[in-house]
Amino acid sequence: RNDNSSRMGKFTTLNFDSGSKIQGATLNTYLLEKTRVTTPGPGERAYHAFYALLRSGEADRVSSLKLTTEPADYFYLNNNGAHTGEPGG
Repeated sequence: RNDNSSRMGKFTTLNFDSGSKIQGATLNTYLLEKTRVTTPGPGERAYHAFYALLRSGEADRVSSLKLTTEPADYFYLNNNGAHTGEPGG
């Protein structure tokens, strides 16, 4: 993972005392391209908890949630035709 890529942002919070001297800082890194979280690019595949639930082997639980066990049935998982259960792929 390249945290210095243009897809990543950083937010720094500086903490000051009553004399305006820096007492500490916090650095937060966040993803700028939120669309890449829910919509992988062409040829990319995504792994997430919804897929894991469908493929958990708990058919009764999936059925009780009014879901099917087929990732291809869900646009969210199949919007680029590359659904998978493999982390990172």
